[in-house]
Amino acid sequence: MSTTLTSPDTVASTGQRPAPSIRYRNGLLCALLVAACLWVAWPVSNMGFLDDWSYAHIAKVFAANGHLIYDRWSTPMLGWQIVWGALFIKLFGFSFAILRVSMLPIAMATVFLFHQVLLRFGVTARNAVIGTLTLGLSPVFMPLADSFMTDIPGLLVILICIYFCQRAMESTRTRAAILWLVLAAGSNVLGGTVRQIAWL
Repeated sequence: MSTTLTSPDTVASTGQRPAPSIRYRNGLLCALLVAACLWVAWPVSNMGFLDDWSYAHIAKVFAANGHLIYDRWSTPMLGWQIVWGALFIKLFGFSFAILRVSMLPIAMATVFLFHQVLLRFGVTARNAVIGTLTLGLSPVFMPLADSFMTDIPGLLVILICIYFCQRAMESTRTRAAILWLVLAAGSNVLGGTVRQIAWL
């Protein structure tokens, strides 16, 4: 079995992969379904979950005075997630619920991008949807998607890097491949500030 990546347009024309409009639609539907399941479950509580109370406190302090102050409980890698959370605190005021709502776009983007990565690895349209929903509706992903923990943002950054690497491998021109690899490295250096495992 060959592991060579093929251009999405080439694969779509051979019937192995759906057309771009359907490919993006399926990924978006998976992301919306995960969001709908979170809404139905309504896991809302005005208290911390795992360690996210510490991250929430750091985001609250950052929103108040612009200083990144660690409270000796959290890991040293929080990075852009604190800025993201502080933005929502500035707009809507502080609460655990607001910080958890701020994670919803990140969780949806993670699910959507995971679907796109599976397709680019040559997984069929049906299996890509099954695989994506297996991730998005898993008993590990769902609670973390409704917390202010760093796991889902870290996974998003890893998927962004993988996606850029896939685009580099699919490139027919050297310059384009180098550009995609530079974007992959940049996404991990900047995005990886949220969680050290994102530094691939």
